[in-house]
Amino acid sequence: MKTAIKLFLLSCTLYSCHSASYTHKRSVKAQEKLIIKDSNLLSNQIQGIDFIGMGDYPSPWKLTMDFDKEFVFTSSNSNKLRLQPVLPSTISDASEDYTLIKDNQPVLITLFKNGCDHLESNQSISKKTTVKIADVVFTGCGQFLYDYRINEKWTLDYINNEKQQASNFIKGLPSIQLNIAKEKMIGNDGSNEVSASIEVRGNRIKFSSFQVGNKNVSINNQVTKIFEKLLSNQLVEYRLNDNLLFFYLIDDSKLVFKRVE
Repeated sequence: MKTAIKLFLLSCTLYSCHSASYTHKRSVKAQEKLIIKDSNLLSNQIQGIDFIGMGDYPSPWKLTMDFDKEFVFTSSNSNKLRLQPVLPSTISDASEDYTLIKDNQPVLITLFKNGCDHLESNQSISKKTTVKIADVVFTGCGQFLYDYRINEKWTLDYINNEKQQASNFIKGLPSIQLNIAKEKMIGNDGSNEVSASIEVRGNRIKFSSFQVGNKNVSINNQVTKIFEKLLSNQLVEYRLNDNLLFFYLIDDSKLVFKRVE
């Protein structure tokens, strides 16, 4: 009988190891699909470019958008345009517009929500893109660039310089799991399960309004309030440093998450 129990426990251990190994391999493969393999796109991402678009109609053109520095538009039949970055002038369910003026000429950049088949990239994150300069409309495709390494599960480590302790939360340390391909976030605020749609926009993440599970009474509502007011329905800047993910919030506070091994 004891021998049978030992064999059963051994088989469970081996299965657990195999299952963990299989899960890890699946995670690695999922990560590999998100790596920017195009050397041109990778170079732009390293330089801090948030969005890149290009096309051949009515002539070859290229657009790079760095929301911290400048937008740059080039085409084969016009001079290079360097434009001060702006926030979207209009946002709808179908598209978002960026309205600019250069040398007394109106410039309208439109990023459509629907996918674009002409980019050799993840179809879910490529977008039809147009640039209208005066009466000429340049049409093509584009995509937001991103650091694929954020596509992980993260636990909260610090709020500003305050170390967070698991014992202060009902569910342990708050956590988030980002899925770039599915544009989803799931996690918890230490008390309640939360979820949201996300769009990684260069070095920023746009969160939809958070959906909260069955609400529990929080013994530490600081994080709950941060999630509700400073992450939910917000555009949040992020930075990666080794295994740490930094969120810089609209009130100038900072969240530091640690990657789950």
